[in-house]
Amino acid sequence: MRFRPAVFAFVVAAGCVSLPEVPDPEVSIAQDAQYPDFVPLNRVVLKDSEADEENEETRAELQARVAALKARAADLRDRQID
Repeated sequence: MRFRPAVFAFVVAAGCVSLPEVPDPEVSIAQDAQYPDFVPLNRVVLKDSEADEENEETRAELQARVAALKARAADLRDRQID
């Protein structure tokens, strides 16, 4: 119970402290920049044929790698330990 008046006095005393002056930041070019234009999400989705081709190439490379790893795993399973 005696703790509450001490906390109250501390809070009041802390509120009376003057804060140091903080200088304003220098103005940068970024503050003068325009906001970007907002566009609907369906216009942002890539419909570029090059992106589709790149995705197909990546998918083919991954499938080839998966097949090679599966073949290697099968080969290692079939080997007998001497």
